[in-house]
Amino acid sequence: MENKEKNAARFITGPARLGYAKLWVPEAMEEGQEKKYGAVVMIPKTDKATVKLLLAAYEAAKEQGQAKFGKKWNVDKLKNYALKDGDIDYPEKPECEGMYCISAKNAKQPEMIYRNGKAITDKDEMYSGVWAYVSLTFYGYEKGGGGIGCMLNNLMKSKDDEAFSGQTSAADDFADIIDPDDQGDKPDEDDFM
Repeated sequence: MENKEKNAARFITGPARLGYAKLWVPEAMEEGQEKKYGAVVMIPKTDKATVKLLLAAYEAAKEQGQAKFGKKWNVDKLKNYALKDGDIDYPEKPECEGMYCISAKNAKQPEMIYRNGKAITDKDEMYSGVWAYVSLTFYGYEKGGGGIGCMLNNLMKSKDDEAFSGQTSAADDFADIIDPDDQGDKPDEDDFM
């Protein structure tokens, strides 16, 4: 996707997978912090066009931060919470393999649409594991010594995929004690002795 925005730190991804999606109810990272909507946007490293836009937007945010905050904002010592290399920073998470991972947040709920432009209102449509085109903006901040953050703007659903829920199925949990011949829906008396 071409960056048509006036802000060079803003870009739209190609299809990216969402993790830790908090798109319907905002959450705070720590008690007392502002609640925000957010997701980890996982961009395949094989998507060269998006990676090029991503890196250009990140560099633009550095330049904008330097211009805004001046000499006290040291570009070489910035904390990087927004952009991570999944292979290096999250080797224990297989879903991050071969991905750039961007932690993006916003106090305002992002708009979510289907490819036909209609609004998504069903919470089951946008979840951790879904693929979407995502509008993001990197920005510099001064707090805590300075860093680069990322704003989650809007999303357009691309396709469904397996959810990253961590939830197992009841059939898997109880595989060793399921009795397919049991016809009852009441507890077995043996369960209580």
